[in-house]
Amino acid sequence: MAGKNLTDEITLPLVIRPDLFTYFLGGALLFIFWLPMIVSIALGHWDWRPFALSFGLTGLMFVVIHGCRIKISKEGLTYTRLFFWSRFLSFDQMKELKIESGINRNKPTFRLVLTPHTQTHDSLTINIKPFSRKGLSILMKVLFWKAPTALFDKRCEQMKERFMPSLFGDENEMRSRSKILNFFLKER
Repeated sequence: MAGKNLTDEITLPLVIRPDLFTYFLGGALLFIFWLPMIVSIALGHWDWRPFALSFGLTGLMFVVIHGCRIKISKEGLTYTRLFFWSRFLSFDQMKELKIESGINRNKPTFRLVLTPHTQTHDSLTINIKPFSRKGLSILMKVLFWKAPTALFDKRCEQMKERFMPSLFGDENEMRSRSKILNFFLKER
């Protein structure tokens, strides 16, 4: 019996949205913005300015998270940020795919960089942190399938198996060392 083909499991176009955990983490971080409001209410000093600031920052955070999308069509890949900024790269234009990590002023901490064949197109940089392991694994499987001539680095191949990049080292080694990390790094 032949193994399942990727085309049987995935139908294109496919849209990968941010993970639910990203919204939860964003909400937890927003608690910092709500502290001035909570303190002013606890002290009995209602003021609309801390409320407006807290509410505005909360709305902005959720719009930024909700506006991220990766759309995989039959022709190529589109990365959208903030609902209106989008970049498209066709599968036949993909020359090299690599995962970069590290702090850079204008780039995300963990990013997938897709380099095109021609110099007329800019490379496409995708922030991979808002997306789930499952979604990124599907993305890598589709890219392996649709862009067979592209060169994939080791971290891209690991991502296909749901091992995500880390600033602390190889996730395979971390999983074998700690049961606590196994709990936190389990598949979502």
